[in-house]
Amino acid sequence: MYDPADHFRETGEQVADMVADTTDEFITVSPAEWAVEKRILPRSTTPQPGPFSWDATPYWEEVINCLDPEDPTRFIAVQKGAQVAATVGLLENAVGYHLEYVKHMPVLFFTADKELAELRVDDYIVPMITASGMSHLIQSNDEMRAGKQGLTNKRISWAGGGYMLPLGAINANKMRSLSAPILLRDEISGWPLTVGRDADPLKLTETRTNSYEGSRKILDLSTPNIAATDAISKRFKMGDQRYYEVPCKHCGKFQRLKFRGVGEGGVVYGLIWKMDDPYTVTPGSVRYVCQHCQGEMVNEDKITIMAKGRWVPTAKPRVPNFRSYHLSALYAPYFARTWEAIAIAWVEAWDDEANIPRDGELLQVFYNNDLGEPYELKTDKVKHYQVSPHRRAEYRLGELPGDHPVENAGGRIELLTMTVDVQATWLAVSIFAWAPSGDHKGYAAYLVDYWRIDGDCENADAAVWEELADVIDNRTYADGDREYPVTMSLIDASYLPDTVYSFCAQWDAGVYPLRGRDKPTKGARFQEFEIKENATGTRYVLATVDIYKDRWSAALKREWNGTSHMPRNNWSAPIDLPDKALKELTVEYKREKRDPQSGKLLGTYWHRPGNARQELWDLLVYNTAALEVVALDVCEQRLGLEYLSWPDFWAEAAGGLYWSKAV
Repeated sequence: MYDPADHFRETGEQVADMVADTTDEFITVSPAEWAVEKRILPRSTTPQPGPFSWDATPYWEEVINCLDPEDPTRFIAVQKGAQVAATVGLLENAVGYHLEYVKHMPVLFFTADKELAELRVDDYIVPMITASGMSHLIQSNDEMRAGKQGLTNKRISWAGGGYMLPLGAINANKMRSLSAPILLRDEISGWPLTVGRDADPLKLTETRTNSYEGSRKILDLSTPNIAATDAISKRFKMGDQRYYEVPCKHCGKFQRLKFRGVGEGGVVYGLIWKMDDPYTVTPGSVRYVCQHCQGEMVNEDKITIMAKGRWVPTAKPRVPNFRSYHLSALYAPYFARTWEAIAIAWVEAWDDEANIPRDGELLQVFYNNDLGEPYELKTDKVKHYQVSPHRRAEYRLGELPGDHPVENAGGRIELLTMTVDVQATWLAVSIFAWAPSGDHKGYAAYLVDYWRIDGDCENADAAVWEELADVIDNRTYADGDREYPVTMSLIDASYLPDTVYSFCAQWDAGVYPLRGRDKPTKGARFQEFEIKENATGTRYVLATVDIYKDRWSAALKREWNGTSHMPRNNWSAPIDLPDKALKELTVEYKREKRDPQSGKLLGTYWHRPGNARQELWDLLVYNTAALEVVALDVCEQRLGLEYLSWPDFWAEAAGGLYWSKAV
């Protein structure tokens, strides 16, 4: 007799047997594993095409695995230097992993503006998909429009229901209808500070993930910018602030790579190098000195030490499940940004000998791109109380400083320069005396004379120009057994160029028009100045005034105790120089430059309030350029050097190049 219970029992046993015989299991794949298994790097986007590997950038493995759905991390911030392959290792792998493996999750990719985001898709994402053999996964998820494409630079849709939208932060306030669990935000330090009506684009884009609070992933990636408004450094401080430590190849002890550092007992570590001249790093001389054993490593040692490295958290995150990472360009693949390239960038931006900037803009680039650090802008102006102590009791206007440079600098006065600031109804004239600094690696500047010649300046035949010509040809200053004429005269040609060019044409050499520029010409051999010719063949000096202003702004603030040698590149004035003249050194100051649309801080520029008088400040800059023109000419023409060497120049000048024995 049929018993239904037997039927159900037999059926249950059959099902149990089938389950027992099942051997399939779901194999999870991490993003780092996926990249090695699936990705092919296209020749169009990398110097090392072929199968993807973490060998050159092992530090990104931990970071990319934070995007694993099984990983509890919700927020990831990466503050980085340039050329550390973060786009390839993080952004591209993140997109590819969700396209080919995760499949169902939508991804929002934000960068500064929509056009840049779409360009990223065209130049990086599409080549990755094609080279990695994933094109067949691209399909439209719009079932109502079968003919619709799944890939454009405005949207990429793939099998499984997932998609990626490339978007611009500047339009973030228009994305209120979007929602996604994966948010990739690229170069956030370059985003506008606000969009719409004073809305923060970082907050606006983060709200697009609020519906997925328990599973969302937000990756922020950027090189830093200016400290006051930098976004990525602020995000970095919200996380656990991880740094990558690597072992020394000599002692094996772990350390964070730093450009320069001072350890216990004053031990110096970081990058060191030799110099062929004040502007040129000796090729092949750059080494990294270990913090612990002072052993030296070369750039190619990155191949082995990076693979053994580890991320070390240094803080408790302010937000749960927030990991943040910092990586400078010192860690860049050995074939990308080399340690030698970083040393060269530093030398171009900073004068180690004088301990002053060579180029303020290049210095910011170095901090942002090589150190991976925000740049702290210095905008404080020179104060009267800082310049007033530069007056010396040893001499008065119209006199040379006597023994002061011998006792407090590096020797006697060796030459005089004169510069002229041209206005409509007067000429501001200054004469400076120059002596070697105490170490002969720079100079000591002494203001000798400062006066005005009043009159009509627009006519080259006017009396003011005759008086100036007489000064150039006949004025001399005596100091003991020496008599000094003016060696070099530079006349500012920015206001009355035709008049000034005509005036200077009277002399074959030694008197030149001067033009100013804010930035050096791209590719210029010397950043500070160039000797140029106008359309008629007249030679003139083109000076990068902002470089000199940055230097003197720092130098005028330096204190001197009055007993030891004055600091290198120091300025002195006669005891009777009026306060009114001194104040001309304090008028101009660096001012913030902001984007008029977003309010984002872009940099700084030298600003003169109203029509405030500042001729002495300009003339100090011009006279320094005049000295360097003379010094470089001696080094090149007489000594056969290709650079300005102050010790060699001063040794040559001491033979009486620019003075004669007093009668």
